[in-house]
Amino acid sequence: MRWICSALFISLIVTIPGLSFGERVRRQNDLPNVGRNERGQRNGDAWKFYCPPGGTFRVLGDTLSNDLGMSFVDPQIFVVDEELILGRGDDERVCLWQPVCGYACPLVTGACGEGNHFVLIADYGGATTTGETCGFGGGYKFDLYVKDSTGRELFAWEVGIRLFVSDAGIDWLLPEETIPPPPPPSSPPSTSVMSKGL
Repeated sequence: MRWICSALFISLIVTIPGLSFGERVRRQNDLPNVGRNERGQRNGDAWKFYCPPGGTFRVLGDTLSNDLGMSFVDPQIFVVDEELILGRGDDERVCLWQPVCGYACPLVTGACGEGNHFVLIADYGGATTTGETCGFGGGYKFDLYVKDSTGRELFAWEVGIRLFVSDAGIDWLLPEETIPPPPPPSSPPSTSVMSKGL
């Protein structure tokens, strides 16, 4: 009886609107292929997750270092559902490991859409402000936070994120209808950051 009461109490607490007792969902992987493949598609990973109707998401992308303490990845992130690009991030925040090509890391926030949701992450490749390109691939990580319509942050088991496509062309997951790219940050993380487009 005691454990039943405890479970009911916890269930009541985590469903009170405005309170957030969820958790960060962190995933990481490598992007050995960069830029675009032989078919002209953007290479990257697709992570499938649950985003409830009326809810919101926040994704913070970052780099992982190689054995030399450097990063050769210039990550960009798209969050999409089955019909729309819900958000895009490229150079909104300082990376843990500064990419050798001089750019920064993505931050994406937005409202949940409909149906299946995906975090698409790819190495931009090619572009540089330092003379060195991020053309060798490498590791990345991202933190995903999802809230429901009441503002409660979902637990990892509720978000249910899993790797859907790895190291492959992901443009087929990008819907034709898109939202405008986010405005540039008011306080750029680096003076070398500039828009690279899609």
